[in-house]
Amino acid sequence: MTYAPVGKLNTFRYLISLIRGYGSNMDHLDVDTAFLNPEIDDDDIYMTLQEGWQECLNAPKILVRLRKAL
Repeated sequence: MTYAPVGKLNTFRYLISLIRGYGSNMDHLDVDTAFLNPEIDDDDIYMTLQEGWQECLNAPKILVRLRKAL
């Protein structure tokens, strides 16, 4: 299972008030697809299929080679 940690609204409010309290400025940048399926370098990376796929494909153990990052 993969998840992306997300900050709580109270945390952002505290961070903004702390930055303003010190008289600093804050910049914001949002990149939606910066790491979405990037190409893998020259290395060969293999992984086994998740539970449940072996039963669907009637195979004892299958290794797959990744072409793009997950």
